Amino acid sequence: MRREDEKQKVQAKVLVAALKEVQRQEQASGEVGKLEINPIHIIIENSEDPIQVKHLIGQALEHLLTQFTPKAGTKLLQYVDDLLIAGSSEESVRECTVELLNFIGDKGLKVSKSKLQFTEPEVKYLGHWLSQGKKKLDPERVARIIALPTPKTKRQIRQVLGLLRYCRQWIEGFSEKVKFLYERLNSDRVKWTEQNELDFQKLKEVLMTAPVLTLPDVNKEFQLFVDVSGQTAQGVLTQEWASKRKPIGFLSKILDPVSQGWPTCLQAIVAVALLVEEWEERIDGKSGKAIYYIPAKVVMGIHLRVYQCYL
Repeated sequence: MRREDEKQKVQAKVLVAALKEVQRQEQASGEVGKLEINPIHIIIENSEDPIQVKHLIGQALEHLLTQFTPKAGTKLLQYVDDLLIAGSSEESVRECTVELLNFIGDKGLKVSKSKLQFTEPEVKYLGHWLSQGKKKLDPERVARIIALPTPKTKRQIRQVLGLLRYCRQWIEGFSEKVKFLYERLNSDRVKWTEQNELDFQKLKEVLMTAPVLTLPDVNKEFQLFVDVSGQTAQGVLTQEWASKRKPIGFLSKILDPVSQGWPTCLQAIVAVALLVEEWEERIDGKSGKAIYYIPAKVVMGIHLRVYQCYL
């Protein structure tokens, strides 16, 4: 692990060196003050936190990429030091990729050849497989989770939860399904029951049959179907494609103790607010227009309470 941390520090220092060259060029051309390099460099030199270093690598690379203009018809996405180029044609993506590689090389940086996915119709990005308009779970990740033994310590439960949370948008009612793991985590001792084992195996089965999700289009209307089951707000976000509703992702949140005691009709309002917040986090706040759907029993409950108020 220490070797990987040192590698990240070296990467960050190389990026800072490249940024300093960009800053020098800006000063020579009279465009001063766009990049603040020195504070980043000082933090990297003194940081012992690998997460902070990784974050700074992303910051430095983000600044550097402001000097690069993607080819028309393509889009460049960045998450820390993972870059993705998407486009409407294979030719435009290939040309933009070559231009980006040359740009990075000119700045004194290198990319991992073994990790390069060059103009592929389907690519692995941030642990998911992406293709035109679709995303699916990485089969290798699913296989690792399915192979997990029964957790016997709190540390092992946390590891299981960490792996499952990464897959939550593929699991309907995720918060309710993993509730038993949090209960074991919050107890004084880990006491694994037969029911816990059944629930654990059911989670694995759900992952084996996880659906292929649709990538969101922020220019199209969303539909959010919301329900309240027990103490959990759960829903599915969809969009229409070819006159059919396609799932973009499943959403779920545990209701807070106060709203758990409210009538179902009020819980539905809380559920919508919670799930909209979760959904906006996933698509970077670009939610667009949406229509919300709640069960008929909730609507009837709201109408009944209004009628009772008049009485």
